[in-house]
Amino acid sequence: MPRIAVVGGYGAFGARAVERLARTGAVDIVVAGRSSADAQAAAVRVQATSKVAISSAQIDATAPDIAQLRALSINVLINASGPYQRQDYTLAKSCIACGIHYIDLADARAFVVGIAELEAQARAADVLVTSGASTVPAISSAVVDQMMPRFVRLDEIRYGVSPGNSFDPGLATTASVLGGIGQPIGTVRDGAWTIVHGWQGLSRHRFPQLGQRWMGYCDIPDLTLFPMRYPTLR
Repeated sequence: MPRIAVVGGYGAFGARAVERLARTGAVDIVVAGRSSADAQAAAVRVQATSKVAISSAQIDATAPDIAQLRALSINVLINASGPYQRQDYTLAKSCIACGIHYIDLADARAFVVGIAELEAQARAADVLVTSGASTVPAISSAVVDQMMPRFVRLDEIRYGVSPGNSFDPGLATTASVLGGIGQPIGTVRDGAWTIVHGWQGLSRHRFPQLGQRWMGYCDIPDLTLFPMRYPTLR
């Protein structure tokens, strides 16, 4: 049976990944993170309602032990341990060295865009290395791709993401959001690159059935990737 490790598997997003994977009944799961106690507690909690094998391990995303990764005999590693603004590609490189497929939930612009530097190494090892399996850019680009056939040419994209107020994003996500306040953000306007600043440009948007939400500028991978993916954008 395939075996998947979720690093940060007891955090806000990692715990949900573990729970969803456990529902499939088709994979063995390793809950991992810097705290072996927290990882073990999360594994025990999910195991109580799961039919798949769930174990735990101590893995630090910033300093993984390659020998330990090999010993875990995993096929896929999901990195859910943000904030990614403070990480490099050490964990991804370790996965490549061990022949493990790597996926992360990053939405940090530089981190997601920069993962391309590992393409040659990943291809040589015949593994998948992918970043940005998150609301942005994965889901946002999927929405645009789905709507593309409706347009002769795509000039402008205006969209926003608003999390539910009942969702606790966790410390790492909150730190990531607050870290962008006032920071310069490069974006394309009228066919040229310009600078806006984090969480300025405030406006209110009415979502159907949800009501109004405040929206502001946020530095996300899409701002680099979309002009490359959709070259007619202005």
